[in-house]
Amino acid sequence: MKKIAPFSLTLSLIAVLLCGLSACKKPETSLTPVTKGISFSCSLTYYNECYEGNAQIDDDGVMALTLTAPASLDGLAFVFDGDNATATYKGLSYGYRLSSVPEGMAVSTLYQILRDTFDPEAQVILQDDLYCMTGKTASADYRIVFGQTGLPISASAPETGFTVSFQNVTID
Repeated sequence: MKKIAPFSLTLSLIAVLLCGLSACKKPETSLTPVTKGISFSCSLTYYNECYEGNAQIDDDGVMALTLTAPASLDGLAFVFDGDNATATYKGLSYGYRLSSVPEGMAVSTLYQILRDTFDPEAQVILQDDLYCMTGKTASADYRIVFGQTGLPISASAPETGFTVSFQNVTID
């Protein structure tokens, strides 16, 4: 009986240590962003202007975004494909190249930030308990935050007052 008690105690301690150590597994320090093949709604602020919209990014990286607020711009739709963009509103359509217009549109900034994440070499790393990627548009440094699944949560470029929060993000 005296030999069984120490043996049982040793087995119990080993079981507790093994179970306890597996529960304390550290989170991954990097992940792959999931920004293609998704849909989301978003709230954007840029130079003190506020917008809301619904967007879809297909597997090829083409983003379609339709504004839903403010009411005066409800229905204004954009399609971004690489450097090409089209804006459509109440039957009128205008095509342009992102590289040929000055930066200053909230939706263009959003697309440029997301387009950077399409790069297979894009690195999302764990910083302060958040998965983040940093980069630079033509006019500002930005930071985009992702959830543990790689889906976007928010982005900001403090120099321009640009912020976006992503809601209802789903994989198509």
